[in-house]
Amino acid sequence: MSRSAQTAVEALVLVGVIIAGIVVVVPAYLDNNSKISLTSAVRDAADFAANYVSLGVEKEDYADLNDAIRALNYQAGGIRFLGLEVKGSENVTIVTLKFECLVECDEARVGRDLGQFIKSYLANNNGEFSIRNGTLIFNNQEIWFNVTVNSVWVVVR
Repeated sequence: MSRSAQTAVEALVLVGVIIAGIVVVVPAYLDNNSKISLTSAVRDAADFAANYVSLGVEKEDYADLNDAIRALNYQAGGIRFLGLEVKGSENVTIVTLKFECLVECDEARVGRDLGQFIKSYLANNNGEFSIRNGTLIFNNQEIWFNVTVNSVWVVVR
């Protein structure tokens, strides 16, 4: 084999190794990036919802949250967002949202209202989300919310 042919083969092997590395690394990176986008968007919506309800003042634009405010008897500072956890399978991602109700309230009602608001907020304010057949969709996956208020939880799909 000539010297230039050997150099060409070496270059092809090197390019093959680089492409193989890209094929292995890029899908993992994109998957992580997708989870980060989902987590960030949901955290933003949940934090907004808790802050709005904690103000105890109704505004026409947020019917679900206004119902939660009524469930808290208009008491300011009544709810706090504690955090979230994201678990997924191939077709469904379950987001567990944890809230703490600091006053006496109907936890199931408040949880349902918060979950419904977060679902519609994401669908209407973030281009990465949509609603298909009544279910929130992100990256071709269904998003289900398990909303926990104190020890009571409700599922919003």
